[in-house]
Amino acid sequence: KGFDEDFFMYGEDIDLAFRIKRLGYSIVYDPSYTVLHLKNQSGIKSKNSAATQQKTRNYFYESMAIFYKKHYEKSYPRWISCLVYAVINRKKTFL
Repeated sequence: KGFDEDFFMYGEDIDLAFRIKRLGYSIVYDPSYTVLHLKNQSGIKSKNSAATQQKTRNYFYESMAIFYKKHYEKSYPRWISCLVYAVINRKKTFL
């Protein structure tokens, strides 16, 4: 299974790498390759409205919540998870 479609935007690459490592494989860096990342092509750009920028931030924080739930929630006491989700929700609301 490749990218998890629960991640709409942001975090799907981290999730894939995390799962690869859990299966015992290594993530390899090859400096002979070049990758061009066109930053902010689908995310926040200065010309976007404040509403669009907020929506994009929300996608990011929602992805972090999905990642935490998928990989960490069961490993920590419930109060820790409540704290993590409270911080994520606060970031979504007040940035």
